[in-house]
Amino acid sequence: MGTETDSNAVRQESRRGSQEGGFLTGRSTTLANTSVAAGRTAFVTRLRAIADRLEELPLDAAAAEVLVLLEPAVDALERHARLALERTPTGAV
Repeated sequence: MGTETDSNAVRQESRRGSQEGGFLTGRSTTLANTSVAAGRTAFVTRLRAIADRLEELPLDAAAAEVLVLLEPAVDALERHARLALERTPTGAV
């Protein structure tokens, strides 16, 4: 919920900046960086929660079924992540 509030603040500041001349101000850049950091942290937390639940599964047919269902989604996530990371500026990662 805090991330959504941060995102709204960034959008408002960005709109204000575009009306005032186009570039992000120091404050809006800081808000944007804070929002990205919060989003990244939340995303990693979600992935870790999924990984923890998978590790807790007993090694039986139900666990195998879960893995079979998740495999296509993980493959797609890896492809999207690879493309996104390839597009980042050099030195940004």
